[in-house]
Amino acid sequence: MSHAIQLIPTHQGVGLTSSIIGLFYAYHRLGIKTAYFKPIQQSDTDAKSLLQPMLDTPLADSISAERADELLSENKTDVLLEEIIITCEKLKAENQIVIIGGLLETKDMPYATELNRMIAKAIGADVVLATDAIGVNSLAQFEHKLEFAATEYGGTQSLRVLGTIINRLGEEDSLALDEIKQSKLFTDRFRLLGAVPSQPTLNYPRTLDVIDFLDAKVLNEGDANTRRIAKFTMIARTIPNAISHLTADSLIITPADRSDVIMATTLAAASGHQIAGLVLTGETNPTPAVMALCVRILRLLTYLLYK
Repeated sequence: MSHAIQLIPTHQGVGLTSSIIGLFYAYHRLGIKTAYFKPIQQSDTDAKSLLQPMLDTPLADSISAERADELLSENKTDVLLEEIIITCEKLKAENQIVIIGGLLETKDMPYATELNRMIAKAIGADVVLATDAIGVNSLAQFEHKLEFAATEYGGTQSLRVLGTIINRLGEEDSLALDEIKQSKLFTDRFRLLGAVPSQPTLNYPRTLDVIDFLDAKVLNEGDANTRRIAKFTMIARTIPNAISHLTADSLIITPADRSDVIMATTLAAASGHQIAGLVLTGETNPTPAVMALCVRILRLLTYLLYK
């Protein structure tokens, strides 16, 4: 028997996309056939494009926001829900779990909360609240936030409301997990399903993302898929004045004819600095002999040519 699970954000910026991807990946690793469906297109979340590379079959398309607005303005909510139900039933027939992306309430979609409730009821979805504990002054305030969000679905003691995933724990103005665990809201019915610590480095782009964005020529791919960029450093100085900038998680940018910078960056990476990569710019190409030497010394560093 298949199940639909709808992830509902308690407010903006709670990490809805991260929760969706994390839950999907958890089921995927267990070998449970899982689908994802965002009923109505929304620019605030981009889970579909991040999940699609994991799958052999295309994910279901969302209904455009324009069409949803048109149907709602014409009092054709039943038509909108029928289209969503048809897609969900098809996905449930083909998968064990269908994860439904909840809608974020924004100025362009002020009806999101009500529509989330109607969708959950129409497709018989269980509900998981995605939230955080940032900016709340007490455990009571945090509990009130969860209770208020759960009210739309029957409250925290409803059999349909499974629990919550709390993101971004450990940030400066967030409640501590030990305090949250003391909440009397958490029972056998309403559970703390996940507690995700804040990891700022995961927000940093990968070197591979820069390659795709620039459409740069890859001279040596290295660890582009795993290295992350904390800062971008443009070097035009002499090497003695630039050494302090050859640090971990830096993407070094320099003209392609600066063989000294190319070699210094390679040596810095070879000595243990986890440099994100080296981007060579300008109309000229780097000296072939220098590049051949550098690549032989260190095959893990990413070298790019951008003209």
